[in-house]
Amino acid sequence: MNATPQRISRRQAILALLGATGLALIGLRLYSAFTGAGRDPTLTMDKALIGVLLPEPRELQPFSLIDFDKRPFGPEQLKGKWSFLFFGYTHCPDVCPVAMGMLAEVYADLEKHPGALKGTQGIFVTVDTERDTPEQLKAYVPYFHPEFLGVTGHQDEIHAFAKQLGAFYALPTKTDKNDESQLISHSSVFFLINPQGRFAALFQPQLHQPATMANLFIKIRKHSGESL
Repeated sequence: MNATPQRISRRQAILALLGATGLALIGLRLYSAFTGAGRDPTLTMDKALIGVLLPEPRELQPFSLIDFDKRPFGPEQLKGKWSFLFFGYTHCPDVCPVAMGMLAEVYADLEKHPGALKGTQGIFVTVDTERDTPEQLKAYVPYFHPEFLGVTGHQDEIHAFAKQLGAFYALPTKTDKNDESQLISHSSVFFLINPQGRFAALFQPQLHQPATMANLFIKIRKHSGESL
């Protein structure tokens, strides 16, 4: 006796279609897991970079400053290199010399890893434009490392630049540039600018250990696609 074909209801057809679609999606997810295809790059971020690396690098608005050799310093001088920025002042009795000395130790750690220091610059931006002349910066900044650069400029430009990065500082109500004891409150964060000139990461004070910062910096460069 010949078998008669069974009728498939519309409901059964929809369920079958959904089941096949589900299997296809599971297969695609498994394929992506093993090959990396279609993977969200943020899911592959090293957990150590959470709270350090910005979700997306931030474009900086134009600014016009000068370095301690009185050469123009603006967005173009931040492109093509990884830049560690620190906002402080040369008469600072503790935070600034400790931070800049620590950055010099970061450089020493990076020198142990081939290529890790290539295309890197350390920049000290003064918030004390009254006392920190280019000559004063030239005498102070290279003391910590000969390749570190000092930057100054008009106070309004410094303020606007610092505000873009979230660098806090508060000048005294009355500034006497001859008073070396006059203190300025300021943040002690290192800001990292990527080779495209965008604000990419920040290192809070709790991360100010040379080995820690050097390791995080290498991880950031690898996350950006560089091979070190």
